[in-house]
Amino acid sequence: MRLFFFPSCPRGGYVNPYCINYKKSFSKWFAVEELDDPITIMKSLTLFHYAFVSDVFVLNWIENARLWKFGLIQFALVILSLRVIKFRKKRIVWMLHNLNPHEGRTKYSDKIKNYLFKNSTLIVSHSVDAAAYARNRTKKRVEYICHPICLPNYKCLKENVEQSDVLIWGSVLPYKGVAEFLEVAKNAGLNEKIIVLGKCSDPLLERRIQSYVASNVTFVNRFAEYSEIASFVKQARYVLFPYIGDCFSSSGALMDTIAMNGGIPVGPNRGAFKDLAHEGLCITYKSWDELIDIIRKPNQKKDYQEFVDTNSWENFAKKMYSLIND
Repeated sequence: MRLFFFPSCPRGGYVNPYCINYKKSFSKWFAVEELDDPITIMKSLTLFHYAFVSDVFVLNWIENARLWKFGLIQFALVILSLRVIKFRKKRIVWMLHNLNPHEGRTKYSDKIKNYLFKNSTLIVSHSVDAAAYARNRTKKRVEYICHPICLPNYKCLKENVEQSDVLIWGSVLPYKGVAEFLEVAKNAGLNEKIIVLGKCSDPLLERRIQSYVASNVTFVNRFAEYSEIASFVKQARYVLFPYIGDCFSSSGALMDTIAMNGGIPVGPNRGAFKDLAHEGLCITYKSWDELIDIIRKPNQKKDYQEFVDTNSWENFAKKMYSLIND
């Protein structure tokens, strides 16, 4: 069967390795369109083209269509493409990553989500919470599958990386709660070493974070390669994800952290963080006070190898192939 993975590769290449790993691992089981990742001019237009020829459509973050460049046109093309796929009676696999877009819920995102709840062949989530959320809104098949892990293949790790008690890494965005955590840490008199490693493109958020920089707080405001991130992760006691709000459910960065086999992941008691806490692979908190207590206490490093082997991309693709053809 011909499988189309959405979104197609943007002009600057895939930022999220999830897309590359997904297409590559599924090529063993399907004839994956655009396996060589050609650049798309407009992702909704590319979807519209393949809506007429492909057999299986794996859709990721498509509910955000209105927020893209030429948003109204792209939204209209997405709706039209979905109707073409339905008319052709082809299979839609909706990967439900977030309960709502990080940028906020709108009537446009609700329209796409409601359509997919009614017309998807299969809905897959990487968190138990999101799967439960979907089951309350659809009669279609919903499955929870843990976010697959890609084993790191770093050419070299950076030497002489500063050690930290708390490392926060990745793009710095409002929903990640970095500024809120730093404010709480300052008010609590937390003296442990905190490093924030990631690019912040929001000037107001950047200034707010910079205001908390101190002798024990470092903000490295730039993009970092995975090999450098892994070096910092290995030198960290805890790797923190202080996410706020209710939009997130799964986290690729959480799985990458586990694959890097360094500091212990810590996150809010929701979504994938809660799922992995049940397996003893993550520590969760229900309040800022509880988080501060966690950071102040030492903790023993965990062994992730069995979990990594079980949740490989190869095993994920095999499981998904069975579900799609069930």
